[in-house]
Amino acid sequence: MNPFLFAWYCKASKFAPKIVEKWSGPMYSLPEAVQETKETQKPAKKAKKIVIEKSIILFDVKPWGEDTNLDDLAKKILEIEQDGLLWKTEYKKEPLAFGIFKLVVGCTIEDAKVSVDDLQESIEAFEDFVQSVDIAVFNKV
Repeated sequence: MNPFLFAWYCKASKFAPKIVEKWSGPMYSLPEAVQETKETQKPAKKAKKIVIEKSIILFDVKPWGEDTNLDDLAKKILEIEQDGLLWKTEYKKEPLAFGIFKLVVGCTIEDAKVSVDDLQESIEAFEDFVQSVDIAVFNKV
């Protein structure tokens, strides 16, 4: 068998099966040893990876006044638990206006399991401490 024809056949069998069918015959067939190695080298199909869509959210939590203890409020917020919710361990106090600070709390959620609206309402449920909750950052991962 011509070595150039053999090389062409090997390349064509990878990319153009229709061409190989035209050239298949006893004169152009591969040696049995080469056919066996080609069959054993075929990789097994990989299982599809399940993609879990996640989002990173930063909430701006605004208290009622300057006398609200933001550390206690942060502890209460971080105690909220749901399946698919992971709170960041740190929080920040940023100045808002007239000596009032807002609390910036972050979390990562699985989009299929956690509703952002429900999470926001559960933070607003601390009515004695929280005036409003705004979403400062919402990024898909």
